[in-house]
Amino acid sequence: MNHYKPDGYHISKAKYRELSGLCLQYDELKQKLKDCYRYPTSGTSGTVISSSDTSRVERDGEKALRYSTVIDLIETTLKEACCDDKGMYPYLLKAVTQGFTWERLPDCPCGRRQFYELRRKFFFMLSQKR
Repeated sequence: MNHYKPDGYHISKAKYRELSGLCLQYDELKQKLKDCYRYPTSGTSGTVISSSDTSRVERDGEKALRYSTVIDLIETTLKEACCDDKGMYPYLLKAVTQGFTWERLPDCPCGRRQFYELRRKFFFMLSQKR
């Protein structure tokens, strides 16, 4: 698990854990978002939508909105944190959403210290938005 380092960016340990847990759900949220847009496998061709189907569609739409909001929050914050170095985006994305460390990211275009500084900056920026 990633360790909390408050250097320069002051967020509580509890807030860091909350944000880290949210980011680790990124892949799951993307899958759930994709599932919201799947069509039912039976009974859709030429049938009239009933009120129960409509409420299901509405619920799926609300879920999709919640999932996409969190996904967009993570992605836009990553882009803002990487504003000076766009090549860091895929590396930082793996680090915050899959728990990768600098050592596990081959060919990372920056040093260890810069990488973790950028990662702390991301979590600080995310805490400001959340």
